[in-house]
Amino acid sequence: MHTCNVAKNGQQAAPVQGPVDLDATRRDAVNLPPEWQSTVMALAEELAGARALVENSAKDAADAAAFRRINTPEVAHFVHASYNEAMHQRVRWGPAHDMAKSNEDWYALLGYLAGKAQQPDIPLDKRLHHVIATSGACFNWHGVLTGSWSDREAADALERARTQPRGPIQHSLKCDSEVFNAVADGRKTHEIRFDDRDYRLGDVLLLKETVYSAAEMQTGAPVLFTGQEIWRVVSHVLTGYGLFPGWVCLSLESPNTKRAALGPDTAANSPEA
Repeated sequence: MHTCNVAKNGQQAAPVQGPVDLDATRRDAVNLPPEWQSTVMALAEELAGARALVENSAKDAADAAAFRRINTPEVAHFVHASYNEAMHQRVRWGPAHDMAKSNEDWYALLGYLAGKAQQPDIPLDKRLHHVIATSGACFNWHGVLTGSWSDREAADALERARTQPRGPIQHSLKCDSEVFNAVADGRKTHEIRFDDRDYRLGDVLLLKETVYSAAEMQTGAPVLFTGQEIWRVVSHVLTGYGLFPGWVCLSLESPNTKRAALGPDTAANSPEA
């Protein structure tokens, strides 16, 4: 039985399930009055496009979350962070970039990265990230020398990033003034977001009030912040129940639950909105 039925003889059509079969719909439409045929086909094509858009949206969200995880600097755990950094470098630059390096090129790269780590007056998280970046480059130099360098390994790391367990992390999010104030005074206790960040229970949202609204920024206004920030902890992640695939509703805990309560690893990954 095909998947897009049309009404016949005044009977109600069966519900549409699964992908829309335009060829089957076109065959059915031949049995309809001529003045109905173009309308039925237009509706079927519109439905097929909408279905594809929703399905692609959910896949895009999962892909973006995995890519963000492997491409977000991590500094808390040296071995894990160094491996992720090495995979990030492989994904970003590709095999030709590393294979073409001479030993002198690798030496110069390590000196450059380590030199950034010793700069005075930089925040600790930046200094640690430069150390991790240096270690990741060493990992990939070793891979080239031993013949174990593989872009397949980087692809596998991206796939694992979809499902591997992790602790709570921090997400920095832009927030319109109206929404920011509603969350700050307790009237708004949830956030609906596109799940391109792999939001999970226990994650911390750092909401940063913007000078201009999202609509104004979409039409060219600059991204400026008022300096006002509030913390909220994700106490529940809801999917489905009327939400489009790829979207989540995040329940927010009371403001007295701070990042420190979740342990020091929370700020290890801190993607900006």
